[in-house]
Amino acid sequence: MRHFRWLVAGYTLSAFGGHLNIVALGLYAFLVTGSALHTGLFMAVRLVSGFVTGLFSGAIVSRFPRKRVMMTADLAQSSALLCLAIVPPDSAAGLLYAVATVAGCGSTLFNVCLRSGIPDIVGAEHRVRGNAMLVTGRSLATVAGMGSAGAIIAVAGFETVFVINAATYLLSALNLARLPLLRTPPEPETSGQPA
Repeated sequence: MRHFRWLVAGYTLSAFGGHLNIVALGLYAFLVTGSALHTGLFMAVRLVSGFVTGLFSGAIVSRFPRKRVMMTADLAQSSALLCLAIVPPDSAAGLLYAVATVAGCGSTLFNVCLRSGIPDIVGAEHRVRGNAMLVTGRSLATVAGMGSAGAIIAVAGFETVFVINAATYLLSALNLARLPLLRTPPEPETSGQPA
């Protein structure tokens, strides 16, 4: 369980960044576009991309090693946010929709990989405890991320929030890389019928 605790810590950190950017990106979308309609469309793109990814995530997780998919999702989100931090606000309108798509897809893939891998990581007999630890970490991250977003934006600006958020995803990916978990693809399901 020691390695799993480190995994929960990394997940909590990336979830903190995710909830930080839910608030920050919504406000930034309104700042950049000056339109409530575009802000709503931005949020809709994020949700729809996550929903659509969810439809295909089972096939992705069964085909590729979970650890690789999770690290790729973290690194993609980190890169997208760093791009947004670098691009001037008056040129960021189009990039916002790309960031929303990456955030929706990355978040969904990461969570499906992590949750489906719980029995393999901690064993079937500890899956309830493992899921409880993940939910606790995510709850703490939600409160901390959403609660601190406004203060960080007011003190340091949007670019700083995006850099902090990108760093949380990068640290999560580095944490995953060093952990001896989820190295192999999931076992193929058997139908129970003889060949």
